[in-house]
Amino acid sequence: MNNNNRAEGILALLIISGIILAAFSPLLANHSFLWDDELNLLQNPRATSPDLNGIIRYWTEPYLNMYIPVVYSAWSLIAMAGQALGLHDGGGPLSPWLFHVVNLFFHLINGLLLYLLLEKLVKNKPAAAIGALLFALHPVQAEAASYITELKTLMAFAFSAGAMNIYYAYKLNPKKNGTLPIGAAAGVFLLFVLALLSKPTAVVAPVFIFIINLLVLDWGCKKSIKEAAPWFLVIIPFLIITKSVQPPYSHQFVSSMGERILIYGDAIAHYMAKTAYPAPLGIDYGRTPQNVLNTGWGYFAWIIPAVIAGGLLILGKKARPYLAGALIFIAGFGPVSGLSPFVFQTISTVADRYMYFSMAGVSLIAALLVARHPHAIVKGVAGAVLLALGLLVNLQVRTWDGNESLYIQAIKTNPNSAMSYNNLASQYMHGTTQGLMFYHRAFTLKPDHAVAVRNLCSSILSMRNENPAQNLRFLVRPEDQLKAVSYYNYAVNLARTEDYSQSLLWMGKALALDLFNPKILNNYAVLCWKIKDYKTARTLFELAGELYPESPDIAENILLTLPRPESSDTKAENLIFFNAIKTG
Repeated sequence: MNNNNRAEGILALLIISGIILAAFSPLLANHSFLWDDELNLLQNPRATSPDLNGIIRYWTEPYLNMYIPVVYSAWSLIAMAGQALGLHDGGGPLSPWLFHVVNLFFHLINGLLLYLLLEKLVKNKPAAAIGALLFALHPVQAEAASYITELKTLMAFAFSAGAMNIYYAYKLNPKKNGTLPIGAAAGVFLLFVLALLSKPTAVVAPVFIFIINLLVLDWGCKKSIKEAAPWFLVIIPFLIITKSVQPPYSHQFVSSMGERILIYGDAIAHYMAKTAYPAPLGIDYGRTPQNVLNTGWGYFAWIIPAVIAGGLLILGKKARPYLAGALIFIAGFGPVSGLSPFVFQTISTVADRYMYFSMAGVSLIAALLVARHPHAIVKGVAGAVLLALGLLVNLQVRTWDGNESLYIQAIKTNPNSAMSYNNLASQYMHGTTQGLMFYHRAFTLKPDHAVAVRNLCSSILSMRNENPAQNLRFLVRPEDQLKAVSYYNYAVNLARTEDYSQSLLWMGKALALDLFNPKILNNYAVLCWKIKDYKTARTLFELAGELYPESPDIAENILLTLPRPESSDTKAENLIFFNAIKTG
């Protein structure tokens, strides 16, 4: 590389950096932990009181059913740095501002790494810069960049992109004869392992390698498989580890493979729509497997991406690189698309943060278009698009300034977001009439939402001194109570067949309609006890006991829950289950 090329490269990196920092500048004023940050950091003693022993434990055992020691170690180091610098926002032990700065740093690095990778593939610096900026500035990227918990995605992409840059720096250099020296190969291996230890979804990197080699570089199928094979071999032990540390999730998941493919097709269509029109954006789109399959759209959504892919195939060899971008886009969210059940799909199969890797495919398509059509009008349109995206992402980042704005935006995007109603009430309205309404709304939308019903009932208990139960009956409509009886009896019949998951759902529907019915409260609590959700069971038993203190069944159940085990089920069999549940 001569001095002019080096200077142009450095200038491009500086310009890209400046634009990304300007667009995401609101993050530099963010002093809030958001959403599950509390679970991962504020309720994590290894983060609030970080030390070397805690970091070592991350590497020897999973935490919260995840084995991502690189990210948890990074959080510990950030916490140590914040405490050493005396940064304690809001008087807490951790500085959310410093964590947000680190997230922004990695998002910036990812934009730069993608620029370097695209420049190697399309051999055009302006085109590579436009592609990298499209990746970094698209509003769907705001969630991963703004949400501290998603440092795992940012680090996984950074290490993956770093490994791919080293790989292609040698493979595409004619002076190296397409071979990697031992040192470079070791660097690629190390970076890819770090990516997998940051977030298991980095398993898509070998798929990206294969697609690029086959369709962009036109290396042929045999050579492309041979080149990608070592990458795929590396991921095997990590797939085993991930599977072993995550508990089985048995309820509310689509089981048949045919249905899962439909869910995947719906996810592809959703992400295509958000790429083309990134508004409105929120943290809960409500596209659970059940909701997708219960709408006619769920059976036809796959047609749109299939037609586009078919068209690219028909166009032949010239369209192969664009097909590569489309396939990278589709593959990027493959691990969290519904093909394999995962935790968050009980809320929504799709989420903006799942698009982070996928946007590399969109960036490749954009870079190819500009490189192949280097006309002033094409670059002008690209510049206008990037300006619009930069303004939009700047606004979207601001919705992540605090939990209140985050959940309000989520409800605007999806008015049926039980999670957002519950979280909003928990943050700001617990023990208030407005909080009760929001908890009840969450529970009505999702009748087996254990956290929502527990919060609802504990909020009622905390208000009872000032607001007796009869003054809270605005939450129950008399005309719904008769329907509640039929739901209740159906739930009882399901319980007798030991179908506790469905029984809990229908008992929840009954309880949502007749909230202050002690019999329903008691038996919903019994079902929670049967599925070992002791915390919810205790709260419901307490409320049922206050509403009907003379009930011997409820009194016995409260007695049997003492001394209130947090996780032990030693007393579970003491509940006389079918004596406690009686038909109405």
